[in-house]
Amino acid sequence: MSRFCLIIDPVDSYGLIDILKTAKEQEIPVISYDSLIRDTADINYYATYDTRAIGKDIAKEIIKKMDLDKAREDKKSYTIEFLMGSPDDNAALFLCNGIQEGLQEYLDDGTLVCKSGNTSFDDTGIMRWSETSAKTKLDSIISEFYAEEKAPDIICTAYDGFAYAAEEILSDSGLEPGSDEWPMITGYGSEAQAVKDIAAGKMSFTMFMDRKELAKGGAQMAIDYLTGEKVDVKDYSQYDNGVKIVGTFTCGAQMIDKDNYQILVDNGTYTEDEIAPDSTPTPEATPVPKVTLKTASEEDSKEVTPTPETEDKSEGETRENLIYDSEDNSKVEKTSDQKK
Repeated sequence: MSRFCLIIDPVDSYGLIDILKTAKEQEIPVISYDSLIRDTADINYYATYDTRAIGKDIAKEIIKKMDLDKAREDKKSYTIEFLMGSPDDNAALFLCNGIQEGLQEYLDDGTLVCKSGNTSFDDTGIMRWSETSAKTKLDSIISEFYAEEKAPDIICTAYDGFAYAAEEILSDSGLEPGSDEWPMITGYGSEAQAVKDIAAGKMSFTMFMDRKELAKGGAQMAIDYLTGEKVDVKDYSQYDNGVKIVGTFTCGAQMIDKDNYQILVDNGTYTEDEIAPDSTPTPEATPVPKVTLKTASEEDSKEVTPTPETEDKSEGETRENLIYDSEDNSKVEKTSDQKK
């Protein structure tokens, strides 16, 4: 039995056929990790996330948060659009299938309405997980089918990056996070920016896949195989690489939303600073007009308009006590002779 094992996370799932043939000749076992290596019988096992089950979890969360059962009773409907993963990624196909299986009954009875009609993996997949392509696709869908509303009620994505693209389109159209017009946006991956967006009310939820759990599972498969122990295989049916059904170890995922994202700090995935919401820019202060203060000497030099004399009745002076001098029109006080 070999003392070595290859654990491979392929960049190109189709480009390893010749290399794996050599490994097989040298009796070196191969475990495909995260992404399934395609079109070869020369792999022993596969370790990945159960994306089909995760897709069903996403559907359940949409049903719960949008209260689709109540909407159905009230004969109310919501619009939804999908941005799924790369068509050449087996895990992306399973994720899409899981989501569609979970939401199908609501699509069938009209509780959910996809105006574009894009619900299949072929129609919703974004090649090579391109954020630019996702943005272009969604922008086109909104322009054609949601010109009046500016957005569907739900945008379901297979990748946090696609959710960012959706947020950018909506913000550019004048919608504000937290407003009635802002849709539910779902993510996948729990990137630090996604968690910030959840805290800020831009994204509704994302899915967290614990890389440590998958790494531990993959490593344990290799150890068990090399030591002759029974390998922990959870699925012998659905992971077909085009040549064979590959025995697979799978992990689940956890939903992350505004109420529980702190667990990503508690489990060591991020620090508080890494997922702290971005601060809102402080508005620039309105300039205050400059006021020039005068010195005492400057104030004294100003011409002062004489203040009219006020009547002072406290000393018994009445209007009759004052007369006008005919020469200069000025008031003068009557003399004692004049008062007689």
